[in-house]
Amino acid sequence: MKMTNADRRQIMGLAWELFREGGRSFAQALKGAWRITKGIATAARDFMARAVRNGGRVQFGSPISSPIDRQLGGRRYASVLSRRAAYTTARLGG
Repeated sequence: MKMTNADRRQIMGLAWELFREGGRSFAQALKGAWRITKGIATAARDFMARAVRNGGRVQFGSPISSPIDRQLGGRRYASVLSRRAAYTTARLGG
């Protein structure tokens, strides 16, 4: 990870925010800021490696399962009528 002055400035800004929240020394806040930054960089690297392995395609899953999808049992191409019925049921709470 190549660091620029702008990156270092952002890390110091994050460290000051963590320090001002209270409950930790500045050294601990700075260490936490570096840990957060390295975690983000590692996650980005892993994400890009996964995309390359999949031939450049990236699939984003929904973190929240909608009531409609639960009603349809995860069927991807449900009919329009069953989707409408599921939506109405979900809205009415049935």
